[in-house]
Amino acid sequence: MRAAIFIPNSASGYQTYLLLALTILAVLFALMQSIQKRRGAKSTWYGVLSALALAGIWRLVAHFQFPLLLAIAPILLKRKRADSKPSSGQGSGHLPGSPGSRVEHLKQEVQLLRERILNTQETFVTNAKVFEPFLTLNEIQLIHGTAEALAPFLHANRVSIFRYSAGTKKFRCAARYSQSKGWISRGSEPVQDRILQLLLESRSALTIREILNNEMLFKIWKDSASKALIYAPIASGQQFYGVLTIDELPAIHLHRQTVQNAVTAAKLMALAFRNIDAHHALLLERNEAQSKLLSEYQQFLRSFNLEFKRAKRNLLPLSLLYVAVEPLKQDQGAPASEELIQRVKSGMRKNLREVDLLFEDDQKGRFWIVLPHTDFNGLAYVMERLNLLVHIELADQPHLACRFGFSFLQPEIELPKQMLLACQESLQLHRTVEEIISSRQRNTAVQK
Repeated sequence: MRAAIFIPNSASGYQTYLLLALTILAVLFALMQSIQKRRGAKSTWYGVLSALALAGIWRLVAHFQFPLLLAIAPILLKRKRADSKPSSGQGSGHLPGSPGSRVEHLKQEVQLLRERILNTQETFVTNAKVFEPFLTLNEIQLIHGTAEALAPFLHANRVSIFRYSAGTKKFRCAARYSQSKGWISRGSEPVQDRILQLLLESRSALTIREILNNEMLFKIWKDSASKALIYAPIASGQQFYGVLTIDELPAIHLHRQTVQNAVTAAKLMALAFRNIDAHHALLLERNEAQSKLLSEYQQFLRSFNLEFKRAKRNLLPLSLLYVAVEPLKQDQGAPASEELIQRVKSGMRKNLREVDLLFEDDQKGRFWIVLPHTDFNGLAYVMERLNLLVHIELADQPHLACRFGFSFLQPEIELPKQMLLACQESLQLHRTVEEIISSRQRNTAVQK
């Protein structure tokens, strides 16, 4: 009776036990799969039991068919519902394809995009703006353009460039630019600083890290008038042109990459200075060849015409100075001797910059001085200095006087001739005013 309940009459005894074992394996298969699903682990025995269970299910279906399916169906349905529920250790926000997972993925993408935007300044446009000042044959444009472009690129609040003169063996502050205050200095302030001399000797970059770790360097830096966080020498081969300094910089940007960028910028500046020197040497050679054919006044006209066009095209300041060493009254007194004229000329040349041009006029005792990149304030400073110098030379020549005529480039001036005429008119005005003052002084002395 018991056998008739489980299997058909045609089945033998060993088949009964085999089918019973396979049924048990089917149940174990469902339980083991559920357990392994929760643990997330796999084993060899699990694979063996799965294979046996599949064989048992096939065998049971062949013998019991529909009644067996009814017995196994609740187990399979329960397993299906268990698989559809999230496991205890895995939240719904992390399931693939769920809304929570997509939101989390978008947050990660936004964070990566933000970091990429904040950390990527070296785009083509920014690099082009930084490198543009190096593509010039004008020293003033190179110095000023580089200082203004490097400050935002290096995230520096203040950048300075010190120019070194091999002739005088001195440094001068050629430019100092601040992002918050703008231009602090564009002049040629002389600088006596031991730390700059050390850079001239070593020609290697120096940072605040090395300074703080060296007692001698720290003492020199502490007494320095040009304190900086990064010093980059502007040198190429045997030529030393100056020093690029990063004076003020946020601590977050004071790292190796900033130092490397500053050193690279200094090397590019050195190459640009070398190109400028080569260009000037070529012009000087050409001018020397032409000087054999042209008079000094003709050379002045040609050089001034070139400087005028350059200043007008690039919107640069330009000044012209006309100096006359002549008798107090044009119709009285002997003119200046040739020796005195050459002495005055040599003294004025020594007190001018390397870029300034000095020429003799066709009239004896008169000089033209071209002052590139010099505005009215700079012109007044040069005129005052030369006036003092010439008066010292004329101390033993009471019958001689030094008079000046000047002009500077203004928007309404369109031709070089206009500046020449303005200088001549200014000289005549200076002469007239001086004669009026002298005449009044003589009349006052006679009345007394």
